[in-house]
Amino acid sequence: IANRQDADKSPQQWRQLWTVVGAMILRAVSHFGNAPVALSSAVFDCALGRIKRLPPDLKSDDLVMDGGVAQLIKMREDQGDEWARSQLLDLLLQVKRAEPQKEASYRWMLAQRTRAGPAAAGKATPGDGLGAVRYTVELDALETFASMLKEPCYKFLTQSSKLNADGSISHAGAVLEWTLLWDVYLKYLGDGDRWLAY
Repeated sequence: IANRQDADKSPQQWRQLWTVVGAMILRAVSHFGNAPVALSSAVFDCALGRIKRLPPDLKSDDLVMDGGVAQLIKMREDQGDEWARSQLLDLLLQVKRAEPQKEASYRWMLAQRTRAGPAAAGKATPGDGLGAVRYTVELDALETFASMLKEPCYKFLTQSSKLNADGSISHAGAVLEWTLLWDVYLKYLGDGDRWLAY
């Protein structure tokens, strides 16, 4: 801890400074109480800016009327699918240490999609990259997804996919990875007042 005289602060300024530090620590501790201890490193990554904010925590003047779905679609176009895959894999490793059953449920969701071949030319989203693979999720699995995912995440999944005649959905690229990344983020890292703690 620095010396007050070295910092060139009056006793009152010094007390105010440490009051602010104490308030920040209290906020951080209250957030840690809501997140599993094994996810502490991810929380620190948020605090240090190594994990990007996702909706609804993006700094924007736009009023978020859809829970942040449109913002996430735009973010996907800007960041690309490989970024989301990498972030999701890193976070799933941390979720596995904190809540193995929850991590297994995310892996189960990833396993429910079937590869349907490459995306049609001109049909890929800008975030997909060239030669993005098309995936299909059957209706039974989709109904289970609806009960497992936060509402905006499920909405993003269905809006970013094409509804087929049999009730299944199909999409190109890492739509499901973006969906799960956002779900992990909303459940453990972002939303609400958590970024105030960071």
